Amino acid sequence: MMSGIDILLIEDEPNIAEAVRFILMREGWRLEIWTEGGQALDRIRALRPRLVILDVMLPAQSGLEVLAALRADPELASTQVLMLTARGGASLGGATRLGKGDAMAGAGLFDAPEPVCADAAPDAAHAGQDRGTPAARPDFVMAKPFDNDELRRVVKEMLGQPA
Repeated sequence: MMSGIDILLIEDEPNIAEAVRFILMREGWRLEIWTEGGQALDRIRALRPRLVILDVMLPAQSGLEVLAALRADPELASTQVLMLTARGGASLGGATRLGKGDAMAGAGLFDAPEPVCADAAPDAAHAGQDRGTPAARPDFVMAKPFDNDELRRVVKEMLGQPA
């Protein structure tokens, strides 16, 4: 069942959730906030948002676990995901698009156990799992604190709107 929600924000920090809500709702997007990782997949399934903005560190279930479950679900696997992380900070330098075969330099979240070749699967591996275990990957990663204009730009790009 489609809900008409553009964005589901899964973020437990109230100040960050409110800032993201304010920025994105001013752009006219319909947004819902979910504050913990547990039951997040059920919420995504119920709402079918066009975009999920997912924090890495969440209570009950981590954002990485939510992402892995999302990518493993054939009905939800193609859902766009922007992952927010406090890890990586300056080394990320803003939003980073993770394409096929990319390893996220500096953050350690999506590093591959070996260099990933250009034809590798988009779910290479991340440090949170055993080495060599495939891991889910978001479409974009953005470090906190984020730039408001950068957040708007990335969300517009992910939703297929002109910048």
